[in-house]
Amino acid sequence: MDNIDIRHDEYLKRRDEFLKIRESSQSSFDKSVLNLSTGGLVLTITFLDKIGKPFDLPSYWAIGLTWIFLFLTIFFNVLSYFFAKKTWIKN
Repeated sequence: MDNIDIRHDEYLKRRDEFLKIRESSQSSFDKSVLNLSTGGLVLTITFLDKIGKPFDLPSYWAIGLTWIFLFLTIFFNVLSYFFAKKTWIKN
């Protein structure tokens, strides 16, 4: 019986370690996606005068899509934190 208890304790320790790693990598991924979206927004604002002159409809569509994707990213990021917190409270 002692051997089984030791294996079970090892399993629980490893499981906790893996859960911490998963949580850390998920948080890091969310931050990376948000940073990339924000970087795209900053680039469009910085170079807006150079990108869109003379009036170029595809450029403005690209800028609009970038902004839409930024706001969608922020929305889904906040939503994921909300559901993660809700799930964490249940456990």
